[in-house]
Amino acid sequence: MKHGLEKLAAFTETEQELFSRAVNTLVANTFLVRSIDKDRQLYRFVLSNYDIFEDYFSWAGWSLRKDEHIGVITWYGPPGSRLNLNLEESLFLLVCRIMYEEKQNDITLGEDTAAKQEDLMEKYRVLTGRQLKKTAALQLIRRFQSLKLIRCMGSETSPDSLILLYPSIPFALDKENIDALFERLQELKSKNTAGNSNEAGDSEETDHDFDLTGDNNEEIYEEAAAGIEDKIDDMTVNGNECKKGEAG
Repeated sequence: MKHGLEKLAAFTETEQELFSRAVNTLVANTFLVRSIDKDRQLYRFVLSNYDIFEDYFSWAGWSLRKDEHIGVITWYGPPGSRLNLNLEESLFLLVCRIMYEEKQNDITLGEDTAAKQEDLMEKYRVLTGRQLKKTAALQLIRRFQSLKLIRCMGSETSPDSLILLYPSIPFALDKENIDALFERLQELKSKNTAGNSNEAGDSEETDHDFDLTGDNNEEIYEEAAAGIEDKIDDMTVNGNECKKGEAG
């Protein structure tokens, strides 16, 4: 601890400014992603001074995490520092997580994995048995951009727009929590009654209103979770929900 503090005190004025920007960005936005242009300098600075940042965050009771292979630095704090997602957002995060793994071998822009918006929405429909309305889809796209999980390359309302799937996604949803989400979905499925609307986004829904009546949902989720298990186990990911803080 003392060693880290001594090194921090020895920073030049420029380094102190970078340190302040890096801490503020991490606290406010949760992630530093190497493939994001505005993050790259701060990502490299944190990586080269990782022990200092690690000590600094530990004083607040937080732990710093990194994965140099996929290029992400993030932090984990107590439960109160986390942001709960509603069911629709959780489902969309699961879709993004599955698509992220499926697209790993595709040729994409720079370091990032990408998928067409219409492919994401079709995957959502297949997994949930529900068709997202345009307004609900737009809200999810904007929400996940603000959380620094995706970036829409083009019109947010165009099904042909390319969606960059940032490597922060595995940090937001790991294998353990995929299983937990699946269990939650199965519980909701058993509570649904016949005659529920098969279209998402008509109105504000409670979890119990979510329709999961498709006969193949259980098989699809189990296959999806099993199919990405090995890759997830190799990553330094941990956490129950996305953390508080939105991208500016």
